[in-house]
Amino acid sequence: MKHRLSAEDLEMPDAKRHTSRLLQLQIEDFISERQLSSHEINESRRFALHLIDYISKLSQADNEHDHSAQENRKRLEGVETQGVLIYELTEELSVSDTSELSKKGIEFPLHLPFGRKLSDIRSSRGCQWISPERFLLLSDHLLGLTTKEDPALDVDIVIPLKYFGSRDFLNFAYQVKRAHYACHLASELHKCGYIVQFSSEQRDAYRPILVVSKHNSVLRLHFSPADGFAKPCRFRPQNNNLRSSFCLGASDTEPPTPYYSANILSDLVRRQLDRKFKKFLEEKPNFVKAIFMIRAWMQSRRFTKRPDGFSNALITAWLVYLYRGGLVAKSSATIDIIAAFFKSIGNALSVNWKEARLSLAKQIDESLFDQFNEQFNFVFVDYSGYLNLARALSVAAWDNIRDAAERSLEKLDDFNEFDSLFTVERPFHLSFDLYIKVLISKNFVVELLRPTHLKELISRCDDWSRIAVDRITTLMKRAWAGRAAIIDIDVQMGCDSDKTKFDPGRQTLRLADEDTISSDIPEKWDLSCKPVDLASRDLHLALGVRLLPGWESTVTRGPPAKTPEAVEFRAFWGEISELRKFPDNAICEAVVWGADANSPRVPFQICQHILSRHMKLKRECIEERSVFSKDILPPLTDRYERISRAFDKLSKTLRVVNELPLLITNIAPVSCFLRGTSPYPPPPSHCIIEGSSLKVVNQTALPLRSSSPHFLPTVEVHLTLEQSGKWGEDLEAIARLKTAFYNAMCKILNDKFLMRACPYDTHALVVVDDVIFRLLISYEKEVHIMRKLAAGRGGHLKDTIETRMKEREVVLQTSLAAHLQRFHEQFTGRVDVKNEKAKLIIFGWYAMTLMFSVSQQFASFAPACRLALKWLSSQMLSDFIEDIMVETIMASVFLRPFTSYQPRTPFMAFAHFLRLLSSHSWLLRPLLVDFNNEWNDSDIDAMQKDFVKMRPVLPAMVICIPEDRTGCRYNNFIFAFLSDNCFLFAAVQRRLPLHTIKNIVFRCLFVHRCKTDFNISFTSWYLMASIMLNIHSNWFVIPSFWHQQWCSTCDISDVPNCR
Repeated sequence: MKHRLSAEDLEMPDAKRHTSRLLQLQIEDFISERQLSSHEINESRRFALHLIDYISKLSQADNEHDHSAQENRKRLEGVETQGVLIYELTEELSVSDTSELSKKGIEFPLHLPFGRKLSDIRSSRGCQWISPERFLLLSDHLLGLTTKEDPALDVDIVIPLKYFGSRDFLNFAYQVKRAHYACHLASELHKCGYIVQFSSEQRDAYRPILVVSKHNSVLRLHFSPADGFAKPCRFRPQNNNLRSSFCLGASDTEPPTPYYSANILSDLVRRQLDRKFKKFLEEKPNFVKAIFMIRAWMQSRRFTKRPDGFSNALITAWLVYLYRGGLVAKSSATIDIIAAFFKSIGNALSVNWKEARLSLAKQIDESLFDQFNEQFNFVFVDYSGYLNLARALSVAAWDNIRDAAERSLEKLDDFNEFDSLFTVERPFHLSFDLYIKVLISKNFVVELLRPTHLKELISRCDDWSRIAVDRITTLMKRAWAGRAAIIDIDVQMGCDSDKTKFDPGRQTLRLADEDTISSDIPEKWDLSCKPVDLASRDLHLALGVRLLPGWESTVTRGPPAKTPEAVEFRAFWGEISELRKFPDNAICEAVVWGADANSPRVPFQICQHILSRHMKLKRECIEERSVFSKDILPPLTDRYERISRAFDKLSKTLRVVNELPLLITNIAPVSCFLRGTSPYPPPPSHCIIEGSSLKVVNQTALPLRSSSPHFLPTVEVHLTLEQSGKWGEDLEAIARLKTAFYNAMCKILNDKFLMRACPYDTHALVVVDDVIFRLLISYEKEVHIMRKLAAGRGGHLKDTIETRMKEREVVLQTSLAAHLQRFHEQFTGRVDVKNEKAKLIIFGWYAMTLMFSVSQQFASFAPACRLALKWLSSQMLSDFIEDIMVETIMASVFLRPFTSYQPRTPFMAFAHFLRLLSSHSWLLRPLLVDFNNEWNDSDIDAMQKDFVKMRPVLPAMVICIPEDRTGCRYNNFIFAFLSDNCFLFAAVQRRLPLHTIKNIVFRCLFVHRCKTDFNISFTSWYLMASIMLNIHSNWFVIPSFWHQQWCSTCDISDVPNCR
């Protein structure tokens, strides 16, 4: 049937309607690829029915023998019925008795808070197997929301009321008896040959569930009490259901226990909530697709995987809220529903959690809402009017979700951003600029936290990690105001607390071979494994900070003096606050950080001071984890600034040279030293060798021993002269003319400007402020002449290897100089372009022009390039990829950032470089670097098609830029000769970056009180040689044939150290 356009579609412009259809097709393909097939769904349902039937038979066996437990114990002792020991099922055991479970190798999956034991639990009834009242297949599987990544079918097992006592909702009696019920069922299923594991409900340690699998089918068994277990009003936010006498042996006060109450209430209302959601979604297929996509978006950013994030129920409830508010309709397209979700989340003014009073209940008491707002940061009440679906949501998680939704909304209409939105994983360790590790020991909780936060600990069931996270978030948002855009905290309570047995080096090597990095509580664990006891472990927090411009300022400015705000400022910052006069003559409170503090350490010093002041943490418990040492990233700013100043001085001098036959019209800084991207800038030197100070031996020019300096790299600069018709078309004559210009230029610089300049046949060397510049004259007509000679008489112009090499040397580098000068004018205003023809853009060197502009825009670009080049060299790959290609890939990191924010620290830029290098599919698509942001969807589609056609003749890595959209001329320039080395690099490019990322992340985020030594990441582990030679930096290294010739003409004792 032909699709009829809706009224909304008819009103759309053609381009937008076309894009909307393409996005809709992408969504359909995405869902079909990840959704379970009909065969898999039927297999899961058959397995669920089989398991339900098996459990029902257990119940029947129980009912047959329930009339006399004493007779059963005598008559059926040791007798099995269908693999079930009947007396074990029917005998009533004490709540604290786990001996039978221990005999079967099952560890009780629950640790009580406050150090309580199972013997402290009081219930009017013991634990006895009783037939489940009913089984319910939850709606996710029925609606098609189950994915191949998580194919489990959810089954809710309803426990009869007679299993519980009348007041089991108090003091963890319900949770313990629920866990006992799950353990008994797990025992029987395990004996029957099923694979059974424990898991937790929504990362709640007090709500264990079972994961049962067999033959690729997986079930999650949830447990809930039957209706009538307790009235929902018993779990109002202000009520107390966890007595202080149970927790700490004191009963002076009974604070509200909203989180404990929600723990029980979420089981009570599960069936009602599932039934309501199913009814809402049954006749709205577009809403189901939208939920599927939003869940994928959340999961790729770990918003639904973290314990303080969004739950699946909250996502569905939010869409119900949008539907009720008229923001979406039943007929709305899937992409419009997703856009409405992003808009409502991302717009800071769209939802005010305190005033909107979000609820699915038709009527709710205002006083009840006030109770919710008093106890929770965010409130979204369910249909019952008593359960807060947003109870777990933290301030840090909400800020990150809102920011991601706002950024995603901007990309939603872009067909090419689909994968970036819904498929690319965005882990915590690649999402922030700065990372700080905080250790909170369990002794700190006992000594300091419990006496001061007793009510909060009871309210949160002794979950002191959430209290610490909320407190740190509040403090650091205020302390980093104006420096940090987003803050997030990753809780890691699974780290090994036994420091004596912990080997960071061995753990690093193990981690590098794993596919995932995680130190959190496992999502599943075996029946024989003990659950993680959170109270017995230290708390490891990793603070991630996304920085704002000006984050490196060493002054924190406060309010004007003698104001109420100034008093608050001084109380917050303490004794380090002082009065300062600012350039605008205002006298304000301020905090001045240490003069020796460089920019990366200022946020760390702020964090260290605030947490030690307000949370009484020791300073050694707060560690900086994302700043490279001086051995890896030495401070080179002063040296590069000196080179830039010397270039400015040379440029001004050359522009006033008027004695040459042809004037200099353009000066192009080609060298990477002027962009600050080389790991090793040339050291200061005033010594150069004149062309006459040579000795020729066997056609090899050797410098005289008495005047030979150490080898020094030069700063290459290209010069363009005025146009003239007297150059001719004889290449040898042109070369002689260039030599004459070098001689004349050096004479003028030496005589008139008192500079140190030496001419050579092919270039001139000039020393300016101890910086050696290499001057080359570019004459682009040479390329045309060489092409004519290659074509022969009457033929078409022909490209050869020689012409391309000459084009690289002359035309492309001259063009690069013009573009660098143009970007100097645009970004720094230091150079004035006088020659309009110099603005011509030709092929690959255009990228180097833009490299300079990127280095001017982003302060972390140059240090990140130095890290990347140093890393490639350490992995023995520097010969396989040229520096300009590395800079281009790094430019892509900044121009098309992974997190929608340009990296502001070298650490994060380097990590994103490694991610791009390892994750990009170089074989299937090129890397598109759109410097001018001018490509549309049709341009990108055309480039992809051209790439597919030309793939057999293109190198292993292809980069497309605005002036070379095919990636042919630019990449042939990078790889002048296609060889196996290129493909060797392509073969190892994925493994090495992943290994390095994991090593850096592990040492940065997971190893506490261990030296943050990143040197291992800059050491080759993929050794292709039998011997490695480490050369000292103060030794002079020369090629072997030079060494032989040199030693034959001088005394061997005078030769410098050679290795």
